Amino acid sequence: MKNLRAHKEGSVLLMAIVLVAVLGIGAAAVWQYLHVTLRETGREERTSAAMYLAESGVEHALALIARDPSTAVSIQQAPLGKGRYSVTVRALDPLGRVAIDGVGEVMSDDEVLERRVVHVEALLRPGASPTIREWRREREKP
Repeated sequence: MKNLRAHKEGSVLLMAIVLVAVLGIGAAAVWQYLHVTLRETGREERTSAAMYLAESGVEHALALIARDPSTAVSIQQAPLGKGRYSVTVRALDPLGRVAIDGVGEVMSDDEVLERRVVHVEALLRPGASPTIREWRREREKP
């Protein structure tokens, strides 16, 4: 009788050890999943922020051009939020077509974490707002 009771107690201990091991493996898997998800969420946030910065730069240039079409626009590393944007505008032809390139960069201290580029082609007409003909987004490696 005593031997049977010791056997049952040993079985319960073994089951408890197996249960703790399974729970530990499950917890490690959940931890890994959360870690990857958090990292990806941060990357997506930086990507979106860089795109918004690039688009803000293009919109800034379009506003300057709309105010005075004869203005030569070149904005270099204008700070905004947690990043900066740069914009260059160049004439494509004498008929008023211009190319606007906006670059948005998300920064951490002096390091570029993410960079996005927006290429816009617009038509400038006297007395009218610029007409957007093409708006293209691209990723550029920091």
